[in-house]
Amino acid sequence: MKYLLISDKFKGSLTSKEVNASIAKGISVVDPEAEIESIIASDGGDGFLDSVQQSRECNKIELVSVNPLGGKIRSYYLFDKKDRSAYIELANTCGFNQLNAQRLDIMRASTRGVGIQLKDAIAKRAKRVYIGLGGSVTNDAGLGIAYELGYRFFDAKGDNLKPTGDSLNRIARIARPINNCCYGTSIIVVNDVDNPLYGSKGAGFVFARQKGASKCQIVKLDNGLQHLERIVQKELSKNCALEKGSGAAGGTSYGLKVFFDAQFINGFEFLNSRNDLSSKIMDRNYDYVITGEGSFDKQSFGGKLIQGVIKLVRKNSKSKLLIICGISKFKKSTPITGINSIIELKNDQISLEYCIKNASHLIEKRINNYFLSLK
Repeated sequence: MKYLLISDKFKGSLTSKEVNASIAKGISVVDPEAEIESIIASDGGDGFLDSVQQSRECNKIELVSVNPLGGKIRSYYLFDKKDRSAYIELANTCGFNQLNAQRLDIMRASTRGVGIQLKDAIAKRAKRVYIGLGGSVTNDAGLGIAYELGYRFFDAKGDNLKPTGDSLNRIARIARPINNCCYGTSIIVVNDVDNPLYGSKGAGFVFARQKGASKCQIVKLDNGLQHLERIVQKELSKNCALEKGSGAAGGTSYGLKVFFDAQFINGFEFLNSRNDLSSKIMDRNYDYVITGEGSFDKQSFGGKLIQGVIKLVRKNSKSKLLIICGISKFKKSTPITGINSIIELKNDQISLEYCIKNASHLIEKRINNYFLSLK
C-alpha cells in the first residue's frame, strides 16, 4: 500500500521529521512492502527551515544573533541564490529552545534576534524574505525587529524605550529610520493562526500564558498591544490590529505589517505551493494520508496544517485520512467529516508527561496496533 506522511511537530516532544519517522516504523512492521513518502511540515513555526530545505536548494547563512533576552547565540537562515529569496525561522532565535522554562520572561523578551537576521538578508540584497512565525516566547509586537532596522520608540518624557513587551503601553512616539531600511526587499509572513492583535482572541490572552505570563501580565500585555495600535494609527497612519493573523508570535506579524508593509500568507498554503501537495494527493493514489500534531483540538481548525490536509484529501482523493496526536480534545463518538480515524497516544493508563517523553515509541506502537487491527 501507499502512504503519505505529513504530520506537524508534537510541540515540546518531536519535530515533524521525527514524527513521520516514527509513523513509518510503525507501518513497516505491519506492511514491509509499504511505499512511504514523507513531507516535513511546518506552518511557519518550528521546523520551517527544514521544511523549506526539502523543496529548495539554499545556502545556510550562519551569523551571531541574540536570544529573546539578549544573550549572544549562533543562528542561521537560508538563502536561495537562484531567486534571491531568504527564509528566516523566528523560533530559531526567539523560540522555547533558546530559553529553559526557568528563564522565560515574557515582559523582557524581544524579537531583536530576528531583526539581526532580517537586516543581514536585506544587506545581501534579498528580493524576498519569508519569515516563518510560531513557537516564540516573545510578545513585543515585533518591536525588536523594527529596532534592529532603525526604528526607535520613545516614552512621554522622550526617553528611548527598550523593544520589549514591557514597553508597549509606554510608547508615546515612534521615530522611523532615516533611510528606507528594506531597500526594495519584500517581506512575507508565513503564519498559521487567524488571531487578531488584541482582545479575548488576541496574542496576549490566547498565547502569552504558555510563554510564562501571569494573569496580571496577560492583561498588561493586551492593554499594551491596544495602546501600540493607537500610537501606530497616529504616527504611521496604519490600522491592522484586527486583520486575521496579526496576533501571531506575540504580535510579530502585526509589527512586520505596520513597520515594513509585510504580506501575510497562510502556513499551509506556503507548504502546499512549495511541495505541490494538491497534485501529489490527487495523482499518486495514496491508500492512506497520515497527519497530526501534539494536541488535536479546535485550534487545529484555525488555519493550521491538519485543516489544510483534511480539505485537500476530501477534495482531491479517495485516500483514507488518519490523525495521530498526543491528545485529542474531541470525543471519540463525535465524527469529523473527512477523518477516518483519530489515533491518540494518551489514555487512562499513562500520563501526559509520559507521552511527551516517550512520544516516538508510542507513535510507532499506536500506528502498528492500528494497522494490525485491520488485518
